[in-house]
Amino acid sequence: MNEFLKEYISLKENFVKHHENEASVLALYEFADRLSKHTEKEAMEVLVDVYQLLYKMESAYKLYENIYDKADRKQIKKFLGLKDLNESHGDRFATPRPLNKKERLKREERKKLLPKFRYHPDPLETGSFIEGEAKICPCCGKESNTYYVKRPYAVDDVDYLCPVCISNGEAAKKYDADFIQDVDDDFVPDKEKRDELFYRTPGYLSWQGEYWLYCCNDYCAYLGSVGTKELKEMGIENAHIDEMGYVYAHLKSNVGKDLKKVGFIAHMDTATELTGANVNPQFVDYKGGDIKLNDEVTMTVKEFPCLNEVVGERLITTDGNTLLGADDKSGISIIMDAIQKITSNNLPHGDISIGFTPDEEIGRGADHFDVKKFGADFAYTIDGGPIGELEYESFNACSAVVDIKGKNVHPGSAKDIMRNSLVVAHNLLSMLPANERPEHTEGYDGFYHLLEMNGNTENTHMEFIIRDFDREKFENKKEYMKKIVEFLNSRYDNSITLELKDSYYNMREKLEDRKDIIDLAYNSMVEIGITPKIQSIRGGTDGSRLSFMGLPCPNIFAGGFNFHGRYEFVPVSYMEKGSELLVKIVENIVKGE
Repeated sequence: MNEFLKEYISLKENFVKHHENEASVLALYEFADRLSKHTEKEAMEVLVDVYQLLYKMESAYKLYENIYDKADRKQIKKFLGLKDLNESHGDRFATPRPLNKKERLKREERKKLLPKFRYHPDPLETGSFIEGEAKICPCCGKESNTYYVKRPYAVDDVDYLCPVCISNGEAAKKYDADFIQDVDDDFVPDKEKRDELFYRTPGYLSWQGEYWLYCCNDYCAYLGSVGTKELKEMGIENAHIDEMGYVYAHLKSNVGKDLKKVGFIAHMDTATELTGANVNPQFVDYKGGDIKLNDEVTMTVKEFPCLNEVVGERLITTDGNTLLGADDKSGISIIMDAIQKITSNNLPHGDISIGFTPDEEIGRGADHFDVKKFGADFAYTIDGGPIGELEYESFNACSAVVDIKGKNVHPGSAKDIMRNSLVVAHNLLSMLPANERPEHTEGYDGFYHLLEMNGNTENTHMEFIIRDFDREKFENKKEYMKKIVEFLNSRYDNSITLELKDSYYNMREKLEDRKDIIDLAYNSMVEIGITPKIQSIRGGTDGSRLSFMGLPCPNIFAGGFNFHGRYEFVPVSYMEKGSELLVKIVENIVKGE
């Protein structure tokens, strides 16, 4: 065995063992650089294998084409296989070469010169754009070092397109093409949004084709793929993502006795009120006073007195332009760090289930959660606010959609004929109790919340959410909404439709008889010096739904403040304490406490 092949086998083993982590990928690329300087056939044959391993099929094919033995049946077979892979994949799906610090800084500067894509903010980072030797864009005829490597959906084959021709729509126009394969047909946005997505947004690379999600009357931004690499690097080989976007992983018990099976759950999605794309987190060693996030945005103690609670802490903040995503990326971080501590230190533990969910922020995080596959006896969501929070009570929740049909005629001859749907909507809103709006409620108060209202004389659409802790009061609120609509329909010729849909219920109904689960978290907090704060959630978590699906699931803090906006922050020590808490819970399960 030649020396080149020996080194390749060693690097390949490392690549597989560490699940294609950055260091193992870089080592292969550096090896390829060295091999390319050799002229020996043995070196070039190994270089072909390296290219294959990195999924650079065009590079592997072109090199092998010049060196394979055309009289050797085995090599002919390999060549034909590479030819097929080149034709179907080329180098488009290649594992990208990791950048060093200097290269990354240069890339960040080059990014500033690229067009902005609302629904795909960083196509360089996701691999939809690559940088290489200059190529001529067939659309504009100009040279570009950055180009689109995923072919658009068009009759003609188009191998390369520059970013500008995609962003201005010229490529779509010239080739009668679009860049998006699939989107949910249940949602039809306005024409401008659809045109921007289909004709001016680069698609992303996926083995199963891209599928564009949507939320809150707009398409979502594609930020990158959610993976399980880090979990597998911890030795959890069963970690996987299912077809609905849920991540499941199971850490098998390393003790020889039957124990309670615990689960830890966090959600991957972030709020929709402000963009979560291109987050630029900042570390602030906080000594008190206001925090200047950027030249225009300052987080003041007057507006956010919670800052007084974290003097002396190291905070992670936003740069004032995006939300931070600590809701609930901090929960994911806490779980990952706890699992890392357990596995790397070989701590005694029973069966542990890990779950990361999508769509929690729109109340659908548990819609497709497979409780049976998750396999836990009980679980905790790691979601929510400051250190010490322990919650097993949530709202009962319902959505209410109101559509009002008006009757429009010329206002000069409207007497006794016109029915202005906006006026009817105003009447409906005014009949709801003003003191039961979110801005006037706290504690165990419920509310009616108008989320959205749009319309004109002819048609008006309204969307509400209804919340209350008490099940009877919750049902009464829904009935009151129905009676308002019935009354107005009697006045306005049945012009109003109302659709009520329950979202989740107060998980206390399922948890008040599971004091053991609450006590386990409570006592574990006390043991590590945390003062528990048992309180109700003026909202909901995935645990609300999961508790009614047969998985008792209270909520534990994730450490953050000021969620859903540019003033969001999280103290590092709060996340560290969260991780310590999960380890302590696992330890106490082993002890039987």
